Amino acid sequence: MSLKVQAWDAYWENNSSLNSFTFDYSSSDGPYRKVNEFWLNAFAKFTSSDTIVDLGAGNGALAHLFLQSQTHQHISKWINIDSAKAIDLIKHPVVVYQQDDMCKLSLPDDSVDHFVSMFGIEYADFSKVFPHLHRCMRGGGNFHFILHHENSVISNQSRVTINVIEQIFASRLFHELTKFSNLEKLKSHLLSNLNHQLNSVAKNAEDDVKIIGQRIYNIIQLPTDLNAKVEMISALKKDMYWHLERLQQQLLAAQQVNSIEKHLQKHNFMEYSLKSITYQSDILGWSLTGTSV
Repeated sequence: MSLKVQAWDAYWENNSSLNSFTFDYSSSDGPYRKVNEFWLNAFAKFTSSDTIVDLGAGNGALAHLFLQSQTHQHISKWINIDSAKAIDLIKHPVVVYQQDDMCKLSLPDDSVDHFVSMFGIEYADFSKVFPHLHRCMRGGGNFHFILHHENSVISNQSRVTINVIEQIFASRLFHELTKFSNLEKLKSHLLSNLNHQLNSVAKNAEDDVKIIGQRIYNIIQLPTDLNAKVEMISALKKDMYWHLERLQQQLLAAQQVNSIEKHLQKHNFMEYSLKSITYQSDILGWSLTGTSV
């Protein structure tokens, strides 16, 4: 499974959020209470001499949650690893950022006590990343992962958004915008095409169209000249392309999780537990915990 890192470079460069879903992992109610409980249970296993490595860490959401949940810091080091150029938002003596390829992990042998990942490790090729987990993890070390599920609410929404973006790219919305000689003609073209998109999508896709429409409307309303508006709309189109790429990667990542037990067993991770995380009737993802023996 190949990963186009540029899509994530673009995301982290333009977003100051700690994670790519803007979820509040510290939530004590609602669906993400289940996520918070999982991580608090994982954190309780850390000791003052432990090295923690977060795979696919982004801007450091898990490190932030860990530090937020502790009355005193009780680990030796936390390493945030991501193949993209994430921003080191967490400023703390024990937290370090390392741009690294999970499939070519440069960590020393027997150096990690706990691997953690929140919607991260499944973006890497399991056949390449699991040998490094086995190599780097100390005997008796643990891993704690939350993974995408192909039938989760996240994956289902990704399919909806992918369909909307692909429909918009196939339409004339962004077609030959430089040909318009004045703002009114550009505005009429954009709004008529957006209305057509809104009327042609399913009910559960309307919000996606409205969000894109609002971003375009905000650009139109700016006190800038016509050329500047066209440039900003072209930048929006590029941003949508990268968003589409990230969502497609997410679905491939979720699909890959179906093979994870095969890779665990191949690399002698025999003590593990793989469970779906649910809230009411909705699937949020997979939880995977285990021990290196």
